[in-house]
Amino acid sequence: MRMTKIDKAYWDGINRMTPEEKANRAFAIYQECHNMHQAIVREQEPGLSQREVNRRVAMRMYQSDPVTQRLLRDAAPK
Repeated sequence: MRMTKIDKAYWDGINRMTPEEKANRAFAIYQECHNMHQAIVREQEPGLSQREVNRRVAMRMYQSDPVTQRLLRDAAPK
């Protein structure tokens, strides 16, 4: 795949980052994703407890991990 000027500028910027800056960026991206899922869950079911919101967000974020999915389903309120 051919890199565009924008791709090159992006990767040049990433490559100039320190390991700490890269870790902070990864955490910020993760946090944004988490916040987005949390907003979606709250919009769909506004009456949920914070614990249930957290569980449902985790189910969304770890949907490709069957072991985590099972643990989260087992943690659901009965």
